[in-house]
Amino acid sequence: MENQNHDFDPFRDMKVFVGGALLIFAITSRTIEVFLRRNFGVRYLKFELIVATFVGLNIASVLMGEENRVTGMVTISSGIRWFSLAFLALGFYHLYKNTKRHFDRNFSIHSQTYGDSWNIWNRLLPEEGFLNRLLPGAVQRFAEPGLVFIIASIAAGFDPALGAFLAFAATSLLISMQIQYRMQSTRFLDAMDAKIEAEGGSPRKFGKKDITPSKASAEKKIPQKQDWEK
Repeated sequence: MENQNHDFDPFRDMKVFVGGALLIFAITSRTIEVFLRRNFGVRYLKFELIVATFVGLNIASVLMGEENRVTGMVTISSGIRWFSLAFLALGFYHLYKNTKRHFDRNFSIHSQTYGDSWNIWNRLLPEEGFLNRLLPGAVQRFAEPGLVFIIASIAAGFDPALGAFLAFAATSLLISMQIQYRMQSTRFLDAMDAKIEAEGGSPRKFGKKDITPSKASAEKKIPQKQDWEK
């Protein structure tokens, strides 16, 4: 019993919980990304993911179904069922496009890319417009999830289960895109910092003063090998 108490690690357990939540968000966001975008990376949208998500949607159509007050039986959500079929069809279409690009030896698209938004967004929110300058990636990070929220509110009037699922999917997309943006911006800043440091810039300088140790002082700090080490 005493050893079991020592196995409790709140930080480790929190990492597992957060990792699981992010995985759910990532998978759920794919269900609407196939409708919103094109040109996905081969490692971002996989065959196994599409099939597993399709099965999960059909399970959700049963779990989120409504109970008939007269018969007491649970009615399957037809909205989620039709949505799952549309997702499967579009998912396989994107897989076909990826396969065709590989047969054509076209490797211009990054394997982890989350796809390109439809061109209509360029007219509504130009890339060089004020909003995209203020909030880079505003279409993927905010506009697309907002559009799905609107569709979810409309769908809820016809099929509450479908409306609830789309609202959750929009939330998942919103969170996933913030994470994607943060990861990409971090990689970009790391690359820029490495370039600056390679050119002798910060953090070698504090203000305008070069704090890089001189060659002589650096050699003094390096312990000389003892006779028995030679």
